[in-house]
Amino acid sequence: MNDIYVVTFSLASILFLLNKRFFLSALFVGLAFASKWSALYLIGLNSILLFYFFLNEQLSKKILIKALFFIALLVPVIY
Repeated sequence: MNDIYVVTFSLASILFLLNKRFFLSALFVGLAFASKWSALYLIGLNSILLFYFFLNEQLSKKILIKALFFIALLVPVIY
């Protein structure tokens, strides 16, 4: 099976997450998950990165909750 779609969407999601564009990151997580179920690990990776940013005080608690809300809402809707 060709995994180019899940890899492309996963890399785009990580790129947007590192640039703190959480809506687009969650959108690409949903697209990656819709193309292949192995993208479920990407949700865990994104959550770990978000908590890392939060613990290093690069994110406020309000922004962290908003980002997790985007992931929890958009991924099932897109799938």
